[in-house]
Amino acid sequence: MSDRKRILIVDDEPQIQRFLKPALVAGGYAVAQAASGREALRQIDEFQPDAIVLDLGLPDMDGKTVIVRARQTSDTPIIVLSAREQEAEKIAALDLGANDYVAKPFGIAELLARVRAALRPRRSQSPDAPLLRIGETAEIASVVAFGAIFVSPALLGACAAAGISVVFLDRAGRFQARVEG
Repeated sequence: MSDRKRILIVDDEPQIQRFLKPALVAGGYAVAQAASGREALRQIDEFQPDAIVLDLGLPDMDGKTVIVRARQTSDTPIIVLSAREQEAEKIAALDLGANDYVAKPFGIAELLARVRAALRPRRSQSPDAPLLRIGETAEIASVVAFGAIFVSPALLGACAAAGISVVFLDRAGRFQARVEG
C-alpha cells in the first residue's frame, strides 16, 4: 500500500478537477475526485482521505452541508475552495468545521502550501491525552496547541523543591501567574 497522503477533491467544475488533480499528483499525493456532495460523502468513507479540498457550490447540496455531515464521522482537515467571497460565507464554513478557506480564483502554489499545512501533525488538545510522566513525582496532564501546559500540583511541588520558577500565560500570551522555586 502506498504511503502517499490521500487528497479528495470535491468540485463540480471539470476544469478545476483537471487542473487540481495533476498538480496534487505532481506534489506526491494520491487523489480521488467527487463532483457532488453525495459522492463526496461516499468517498470520505471509502477513500479515507487525509485532507479534503471542497467547493461550496455543489449541484446536489451546499458544501457547508458536506462539512457538517463529514464532521459527524471524521476530523479530516477540510480546505474550502470556493468562489463565495462574502465574509459571512467564510465564517459559516469555518465555524461548521472547515479548517481553511481559499477563494477562487486561487494560486496553485498557495493551495498546495495550505494542503501541506493541513497535513502537518497536530498536537493533542484532548483532556484524555496520555500523561507525560517526569520521574515518579510529577506529571504534565496535557499540552495543547497554543503552548499552554496543564500542570499537576505534584509538578509544581517538584519545581519548587528544585528551585525552578514556573510562569503561566493564557492563550493570548498574557501573564497569569508565577510560582517561584
